[in-house]
Amino acid sequence: MKRTRQRREHHAIKSLPNDLLMEVLVKVASASLTDLLKLKLSCKDFCGLVEDDYIFQHVSLKELPLVWCTRDEVLSFLKRCKQSGNPDALFREGIYGYFSSKNPGLGLEFLEKASKKEHIEATYMYGLILICSGGPLKQHGFQLLSSLITSKLNGSRIKECRRRVKDCIRSMWIKNNMARDQEPYCPKETCCNYGRIPNSLTAKRAGWLSNDYIENEDDKFTCCEYCRCHHEVHLFCNMLQGK
Repeated sequence: MKRTRQRREHHAIKSLPNDLLMEVLVKVASASLTDLLKLKLSCKDFCGLVEDDYIFQHVSLKELPLVWCTRDEVLSFLKRCKQSGNPDALFREGIYGYFSSKNPGLGLEFLEKASKKEHIEATYMYGLILICSGGPLKQHGFQLLSSLITSKLNGSRIKECRRRVKDCIRSMWIKNNMARDQEPYCPKETCCNYGRIPNSLTAKRAGWLSNDYIENEDDKFTCCEYCRCHHEVHLFCNMLQGK
């Protein structure tokens, strides 16, 4: 009975068009690299499809460490992902390149590419760097970061985004600490955080945060978008200093 069921499942899979099978594989790949490899081993019909560039473009790399991947097959796999325009691969290359290499400009280019592919962590990181760097792109950095903070879809994921970026930063030897632009972020002199670096005490007194935020870092601001971005920059700069 078991062999008969397996044959039926095999024939059922072979009857599906490759386009549909590819979409199934992409769904699995974008959720878990481990599950994709298990699926590849479980069915020979998937082996050829798994080697398609479309899969490498969408596979999730969150299960792989940012650094210390020295095995040739892993490095080859990551290179293929980057060449296919995989947003996770571009983000990894960008954050490592900006903070741990001698070519931060190239790292910033990779972060920009990943951000344009709507990679949340890359958008978060790219926005922060542009804000801290100042200059003509500072406003664009505010727009990127604000879009994450205020979006109903992404706003709830900011905390998880911070956590992943923090994990990445802690796994690297930081060679390029960002310098902060000292110009006030908020253009409103009447706003509750004009020209100040926010912290939990002043934020609580100003009415930005509830007690839950102080303890759990949930995003419950009542101030303007500039102040919220200012606070996010403050958190990130503390992160770089190991706080």
